[in-house]
Amino acid sequence: MKKIAAFVLMALISAGVGRAAEMTVSLEGGQFGPESRNCVRDDKRITGAAKLYGSFGYGTAVYEFRITGKAEKLGGEADFINPKKKRLSIYLFNFGSAKDANPARARDLDPKWWLWGDSQEDNWATPRPPADQEASDGTGKVAFVSPQGKVRMLLHAPGGIPYFSDGLFFISRVGLVIKTAEAGLAGFQVSDNAWMEDGVVLAKGIGKPPQGADPARGRILALRAAKVVAMRNLLLSLGNVHREDGTLYVQGTLQGVKVREEKDLPDGSVEVIVEMPVE
Repeated sequence: MKKIAAFVLMALISAGVGRAAEMTVSLEGGQFGPESRNCVRDDKRITGAAKLYGSFGYGTAVYEFRITGKAEKLGGEADFINPKKKRLSIYLFNFGSAKDANPARARDLDPKWWLWGDSQEDNWATPRPPADQEASDGTGKVAFVSPQGKVRMLLHAPGGIPYFSDGLFFISRVGLVIKTAEAGLAGFQVSDNAWMEDGVVLAKGIGKPPQGADPARGRILALRAAKVVAMRNLLLSLGNVHREDGTLYVQGTLQGVKVREEKDLPDGSVEVIVEMPVE
């Protein structure tokens, strides 16, 4: 760990790092989408949970995750109570062209929903590794992440004679485990000052000219300050910086950071956007 002053931050970031990253994005069970069937929010048993049941045919709880960066593999988790010990099946939506021909899949679902796993006990998780799901086959036929970074998960409850053979589940949480080979993404935090586009991390900073400085020198100093703020926001978004007693501490190093855009603002300030590839 290296102690540095904020003003000289940019000059000291030079060497590169690359490591696999894994993070889990979770949703409450009650955050299911409107296209769900026989699914209602139920806070009586578990706060924020969903009650999914399969009476009058079948039931589905549909969840949508938003991810940043390029996912290589996906894992899944679901926390639920299964009082009748019926089978709960988990599906991922394929945004590609292929359809799931798995004979074990539910016939009443769109074949773009691919069977991922199932459980007849409480809770579920995909075995990993090596049985985690490839995010894409690279051909466009199988793609579980949309171009907009969406991943859709569906939980399917079997139907039957109401209240006797139908499935009943209380879902408290669903989670998507995302594995990447990108640098620094394990702790990446999206904000107004840092975001990701097409495998590139972007960060914004604004610098103001010193009071009383002439316009030419004022812009130089504002630009320099904007670059420092943008770099600081980049590091903060990656979880590589913390502050103690007014001093920044940096853990890890970055490579390939460059200025993408400079913009002069009406009040004489300068806005800078820096970018760093993560592939």
